[in-house]
Amino acid sequence: RTFTFDALSMARPEDILVIAWAQQPFDAFPAEVHQAAQIKWPFAEPALFADGFESGDLSAWSAAVP
Repeated sequence: RTFTFDALSMARPEDILVIAWAQQPFDAFPAEVHQAAQIKWPFAEPALFADGFESGDLSAWSAAVP
């Protein structure tokens, strides 16, 4: 996704915060949020393979509990 910030926001970049989440749609009531994250300005590029999964280090991962 691309974010565009107006001049007023860019005049105060320390106040810029983006929050995103993944949620299954459900008509009857709000569904469970599976993942959420936030990032403040300046946006840094995440390191490639930063979670350790590809190297076999699963310490950053947790088991899914139903």
